[in-house]
Amino acid sequence: MNQVSDFDAAKKQAFDILSRRDHSTFELSRKLKEKGFSEAACAEVISYLKALHLLDDHKFIRKWSRFRLERHSYGPIRLQRELLEKGLPSNEVNLFIKNLSEEWDPEYLAETALLRRYKDPMILKALKNRRRAFDFLQRKGHSKAAIFSAFKKVGVL
Repeated sequence: MNQVSDFDAAKKQAFDILSRRDHSTFELSRKLKEKGFSEAACAEVISYLKALHLLDDHKFIRKWSRFRLERHSYGPIRLQRELLEKGLPSNEVNLFIKNLSEEWDPEYLAETALLRRYKDPMILKALKNRRRAFDFLQRKGHSKAAIFSAFKKVGVL
């Protein structure tokens, strides 16, 4: 396969991948390599998409996090882990999470997740259920302080 057609094929594949959902630069590059495209073709397509503003890690971080916060009630710990797994630079992720904690109240997020899962908070009076709820919120990525605050706000501590 010559260089031009390799680029064109990789570009077509990249558009196909991005048509489903946004991806980080790392994710898209990995997917293109898995499809058998050369390192050079992948780098050229990534540069092309960045120039068109179709691939932007900052935008990806914001959109991914907002979706995970609003739809899945994830906390900052889980968001940070997921973003790092997507190959995003740790300094950008850490700065975003720090700014996120100023914009969104972590205690409110934990309380929202708790009430979304346990419609009747009175069942959390039982220690066994409180432990389950605590584990659930930790898996969602909420800090211990935010979880205890959520328990206090719903009146089970």
